Parts: sequence; structure tokens; C-alpha cells
Amino acid sequence: MKYSIVVFLFLIFLGGQLGAVPSNCTTCHQKHMPRLVKDFQQSEMSKSLSCIDCHGEQHQTAQDADKAQIPTLEICQNCHGEQVDHFLQGKHGRSPIDFTKTDGTHLPFAQAGAENCSGCHTSMNPKNISCQNCHSRHLFSKKEAQQPEVCQKCHGNGGEVSWQAWLSSAHGIIYRADRVAAAQHIKRTADCQTCHMDDGDHRVRTSGILWTLDLPAKDKSWRKYREKINLFFNKSGKSPDYSRFIRQEYRKVCRDCHSSRFMERSFKRAYQFMKEADALAFSAITIAGGHNPHYATLQGNIKHPRIHSKALLDILITDRKLVYSAANHMNFQMAVNQGLMNMRRDVNDLKDQLSRETE
Repeated sequence: MKYSIVVFLFLIFLGGQLGAVPSNCTTCHQKHMPRLVKDFQQSEMSKSLSCIDCHGEQHQTAQDADKAQIPTLEICQNCHGEQVDHFLQGKHGRSPIDFTKTDGTHLPFAQAGAENCSGCHTSMNPKNISCQNCHSRHLFSKKEAQQPEVCQKCHGNGGEVSWQAWLSSAHGIIYRADRVAAAQHIKRTADCQTCHMDDGDHRVRTSGILWTLDLPAKDKSWRKYREKINLFFNKSGKSPDYSRFIRQEYRKVCRDCHSSRFMERSFKRAYQFMKEADALAFSAITIAGGHNPHYATLQGNIKHPRIHSKALLDILITDRKLVYSAANHMNFQMAVNQGLMNMRRDVNDLKDQLSRETE
């Protein structure tokens, strides 16, 4: 009986390796990179692919390791065409690493040092996010990419607040409680993939709600705020049709659990907080621009930084994004207590700093 149990456990241990395509690479890499080999042999890909399918055949010995081919998105596309096509259409596939061409979101990372780039941007696709950001090599697990923690690596990093906005929301609290109650993930609430990757859509949908002009179209004062903010960042905003479409798609997901009445009431509250954030941002730009026209644009503040510039950018980038992220994740307590309160404080600081500069 004991012998049978030992054999059974040994077979389980070898299970991943028994299903893997044989490869000469493992002879050497098993000695020097055992974890890498183990991960790949336990992966679904190992059942039909070997090392040379992704790394080529040029590398044969320790002396020519530099000839090993680094996998690219094109290699992934050979087997995962639809997923890569969708990925390249989405913001992750198009995300620039040039800080000067962004809406300012990357400024906190740039100020912290360029070494922070590697937290999100990989050697596989240095200018963009790539497959291995969510499907860690060499396991390339679909199950791993379906867990919200995979998003935390970038969206809980540096100046990003999306992860914390969701984690401290009602959805995030339920999720954490379920994780404590059961080791296995219980899908009892909405997580990142539920809303942004419905049906496994690799475009990772976002509505561009920070910039679109269609949202406040019927509210003249809100539209005025938004136009001035977009001018500051030199942003034209997402296509109104696209933004409306994505927000309607979000509503379909919400209806899976919530009544239409509850859902619309929640969206209405979220929009109220966003409008207040835009009103404060509009006020900050007006105050700074009135002091000096240079300060009415992002590039003007970067090229001609003054003492007040940090307070202005905190309002328009850090604070405003926090309000929007919290409101979009239906985390209204965070939107008010951290986002709007910070904005009000920073607008007052901006006024004080500008008055001192004129003295």
C-alpha cells in the first residue's frame, strides 16, 4: 500500500514533464534554470511546442547563448492571432514609453527615475506592455492572467491608483473576504477582468472618460471645464461614439448582478464627483493661466517650472485621476475623502504659491 502511494505521488510530480514535448534544451537548462524548465514543462504550451518554437535553433551551447531568439509578439501571434490582434488594438498594445507624448500619467514614474519603466514595460516589447506581463514566462498560464492580482503589478505601482480604488471598493472588499474564506478563487464579485476583459477580450476596454467630450455634452458648464482641461493636456479626447459604446458595454456587465435602477443611480453619483473634480481642475488652470499664459498648458509647466508647478500638476494629474479612478470603480468614499479633499487643499496651496511668486 505504501509503495503504491509513493508511486502515485511520483507520477503526479512528473505529470507536467510527461506531457511535454521532448527537447535537448532541458539537459542543460535543467541544471542552471530548473525553475524555468519546471514552469514550461507544466504549461499547456509544452504539450505542443518546444523551446525552439519561440527561441529558434541558433543557440546550442553555453558559448553562444546570445544567439537565443527573444520572443516577440509576432511569435505569439502565430498561435494566438485573435488575442494578439485585439491586444494591439487596445491601450496596452499602444502604450507609449515616451513621457512627452502622454497625458501626464507617466510623470510620477519619470520623476521617480527611468528604472521604474521595467515594472510595466518588458524586453519582449520595450515600448509597450506585452503578453508576459500577464502570462508570466515560462508557465504562460491563462489562469494566472484571469486573477486581478496580475493587474496590480502595473496599476498598483508608483502613481497608479486604479488597483487601490478597486480593492477598497465594495467589489474589492468582497473579493478579499472570499480569498480569506477559500484558497480557490470564488467568482462572487466583479474584478478587473469582469469589466475590462469581458469574454476574454484582450483589448482591455476603457472608455477614455477622462477626456471624452460626449459625457458632459448636455451639461454646458461641465463641457466648458472639460474643454479647458483637454486644451491644457493638448488632448482631443476619445471618439464620443467609442466612449459611449464602452460605457454601454460596462452597463451590460453591471446588469448581470444589479438592477438598472441601482446601476443608473450609481453612475449618476460617480458623474457628480467627476464634474466636481473637473470644476476644481478648471479653476486651477484659470488661476495659473491668469498669472502667466505659459502655465495654462502641461508643456508650459514642464518647460518653465516654478514653485507652483508641482501643486498645479498634482491637481490636474494625481488628484483628478484619483477622483475619476475611485468614482469609476464606485468607490465614492475614496473619491471624496482622498480625491476631492486633496484637490481642494491643493487649489488653496496653488493660490498661496502664486501670490508669493508675485511678491
